[in-house]
Amino acid sequence: MNTQIDLLKKVYKEQLGITFNHTTAHNRWVVNKDWGGSQVGDNGQYFWPMKEALHVGDYRNLNIYFRHIPDYTDFGGHGSNPQYEAWKSIPIRDRTLRDGAVISDFTLPGSTHKWMNKGHTALHEVGHWFGLYHPFQDDQTRRDNQNPDPCHPLDPDDHVTDTPKMQATAGMSGTCNENADTCPNAPGKDPVHNFMAYSIDSCLTEFTAGQAARVRMIWATYRANATSNTWRD
Repeated sequence: MNTQIDLLKKVYKEQLGITFNHTTAHNRWVVNKDWGGSQVGDNGQYFWPMKEALHVGDYRNLNIYFRHIPDYTDFGGHGSNPQYEAWKSIPIRDRTLRDGAVISDFTLPGSTHKWMNKGHTALHEVGHWFGLYHPFQDDQTRRDNQNPDPCHPLDPDDHVTDTPKMQATAGMSGTCNENADTCPNAPGKDPVHNFMAYSIDSCLTEFTAGQAARVRMIWATYRANATSNTWRD
């Protein structure tokens, strides 16, 4: 786990200008049989009981939970996104207690997973925590009355202009196709090297300047002015 945290600190400092204050004194190990299994996606819940019991600090504090998720062998984790939660009008108390990034233990550096094995899943999920979306995000603009179109020139997709538009396609996870161009009428090829894509870990190498700017904007808007209240009853 310490190797994973060191990687997180290194990449976020070098590419996004973010410094974390974590030390090994912040580490905490917990055993609770009631949190066994996946707890993924049950009525929209992503490990809520565990996070509500363990969350430390306020909306400015990144809580990372490393745990075994046996039911979904290719599920790397989940990161809360403050902009999305505000859009969904989730009460701030619930946002705070359920905040954080959950990382599957088989994605840690040196794992035996066939493509999530260098610790880049944690970089991806913490990116969500800072407000980053997938580059294939489909948002408001539609190709017809039903289907969102991430390739549409007016679609905000991930709200970052220097990540070329791309579509989510079957079989995209765990690949590194540098020739992929799923939005051929938009500038640039698919940003398969971006940490917010679904490529194989060895393919993921970068955040962009636009993502760095978005991270600072999201932090200032949603997290910087959080109070020290932990929102516990």
